[in-house]
Parts: sequence; structure tokens; C-alpha cells
Amino acid sequence: MVFNTFGPIAFAVQSAYGWSDSTLALLANWGSIAFVVSLAPVLWFLQARGLRAALIVNTLLVLIGTGVRTLTIDDDAFEILCHVGAFLNGIAGVLVMSAPPLVTAIWFPEKERIFATSVSQVMEVGFQEELFSSYVYQLPISVSMSSERASHT
Repeated sequence: MVFNTFGPIAFAVQSAYGWSDSTLALLANWGSIAFVVSLAPVLWFLQARGLRAALIVNTLLVLIGTGVRTLTIDDDAFEILCHVGAFLNGIAGVLVMSAPPLVTAIWFPEKERIFATSVSQVMEVGFQEELFSSYVYQLPISVSMSSERASHT
């Protein structure tokens, strides 16, 4: 869900920060870009260090990726940190997509692995997208931004 933070609230974000459609699209695309760039190193780390260490690093990447957005109140710095955070979250996405088969291979008997893997993938993608995203509405808003917002008073 981290990669989908700003898409559902695009109108509000555009009004509040003046972001363009391309900026919002790039924020969503950083996940795919980071996935392609970091696929081999993340999978090597998973094989070399094991599932536990990879999950700990993965959790830290998501934590840092979402946490960097809270480090500033400056609008320009916030935009840059959002891009950095989206890239870090994209790196974490490699393990999220590749770990379920490994987990099922470790924890489940051979006859249950296909079912366990498919349930985890459906819960990962389907549950997040359908259950949570369907309740967020894109309502057009009209907000007049004043110079007072820039000073955060």
C-alpha cells in the first residue's frame, strides 16, 4: 500500500503541493523501476543471508522509505523525500514478491505449497487493492492556497 499513497488522493495532493500528473505517476512508478534495478542484489542477499535477515532489511527499507517523508515541512524537500522513499519501498517490493514461494517451501509440506503460495499472493495483491483502495474516493476539491501555508503558521 505504500506505493499507492498519493494516487487515490491525487486531487488533494495537486492542490496542496502543486504536483503535476507526471510527478504522481513517477511516484507510483518508482516501485517498478527500483524492482528492476535491485532484483539481482536483493535475491543474492536472500540466498546469501537467509530469509530472516532479508525480511529484517526489507522491513527497515519500508520503515525508512515511509519515514523520510516526515523529516521536513518544506514542500520541495518533501517532494524529493517522497521520491527517495518510493524508491526504497520499491527495493523492498522485490522480497515481498519473491519471498512467498520460499516461505511456503520452508514451512509447508509439498502437497500444500501451491495452495499456500496462491493464498499468500491473493492476499498480498487482491486484499490490498480491492479492500482498501476501493474505499478511498477521488473527490475533486477546490483549495485556494495562500502564502500563509508556505510559512506554516
